[in-house]
Amino acid sequence: MTFFKKIFGSKEIKSALCVIEEAKTTLENTEFHIIESILKEILRKHPNDIINIIKNGTPARQWGYAAIANVTGDLLETGKYHIHRGMLNPLGPGASLLKLYDSAVDELVRMGIVNVSSAEIEKKALRKNLNTVG
Repeated sequence: MTFFKKIFGSKEIKSALCVIEEAKTTLENTEFHIIESILKEILRKHPNDIINIIKNGTPARQWGYAAIANVTGDLLETGKYHIHRGMLNPLGPGASLLKLYDSAVDELVRMGIVNVSSAEIEKKALRKNLNTVG
């Protein structure tokens, strides 16, 4: 068995991939493809880390939605999706990515991983950071 078949054959990685597919469907975001490739690359490059996270008790669904929020937030904070400092380009994917970030954080709230006030703090912090880049 090759390394990739062994790693991607693990139930933890399969679970993480299923969560990504679930999110793509349930979050209904036209720009999901942007982060989907990054999430799959994380799984490909760091499978043992993800396997250990899930084996140590973090549900794959929690990992997946947290990863969606983290990756999306990181992308938005690069300034790549801004038309100028502090303003997302209305003709680009920035607004959809921000909506995706919010949806992932909201799902973490529904799962009971993050409380509502912490989620609001995180959303405000991202928006504050977005005002300083671009």
